Parts: sequence; C-alpha cells; structure tokens
Amino acid sequence: MASAATLRLSEAALERGLTYADRVVPVADGEELTVGGVTLRALALPGHTTDMTGLVIEDRALIGGDSLFADGIARPDLQRGDSEGAKEMALMLHATLHGRVLALGDDTVLLPCHAPPWGSHRGHRASPRHGPGGGPRAGPARS
Repeated sequence: MASAATLRLSEAALERGLTYADRVVPVADGEELTVGGVTLRALALPGHTTDMTGLVIEDRALIGGDSLFADGIARPDLQRGDSEGAKEMALMLHATLHGRVLALGDDTVLLPCHAPPWGSHRGHRASPRHGPGGGPRAGPARS
C-alpha cells in the first residue's frame, strides 16, 4: 500500500548521495516541521556521520538520532574509517555535543536511539553534569 507522505531527509544526507533523491524533499538545519500539531525542529548533529540530524520536539525534547544512546555516544569512525578521518569526526562529534546538544539546556529531555524497545530507559537531561545513563559523571562536576 503506497503512502501519500512526503519523504524528508536532511540536506546533508542528500549531499552524500541517494539513488532516490528525486523523490525526497530536503530538510535544512533549523527548519520546522509540523506533525499532528506538534512542532519539530531539525537539528544538525554531525559527528557520527556528517549528515546526522536530530529532531527537537516543541523545544522540550531531542530525538538524538544515532548521535546519542541510552548508555553513551556514537562512534565517530564509521563514515571515515582512516585514523585521520576518525579524528576529524571525533572532533566534530565533540563540538556537536557541547555546542548543539548541551546548548539546548538542562530542561531538555534527551531521547536516545538504540534504547531497549520495551522503554525501560528514562529520558536524560541535557546537562554536562550527567554522564551516560543520566547519572553523575565521573570526576568533579564542572560549573
């Protein structure tokens, strides 16, 4: 059964190349979409891949794509597996986490990917004082 839904992908994903790009409408970083009365904002989250994009829901929660997991962060070495490329992607991921995710504020709930399908994880807060799993990070907290 065919759907009348519009297929949307990030502009960065389209730049990487797709065989069906002619059937896709690009979504720009910061662009707002409305789904069932809920506002979603595309947020570029490069680092795992250059085209990783998350969705900010009503400025209250972030679906982090493959950038954030329930127990850690994405691997930066998959798109560019050589050591120099992996280093560049790791720096990009670090900048994304600190400059984009943490900038959302402590009240933003992080909804990670690769979470148990039964929903046993809890949403985590976007706070540098919390490490993987939402608990206190090892070492002294930063002000």
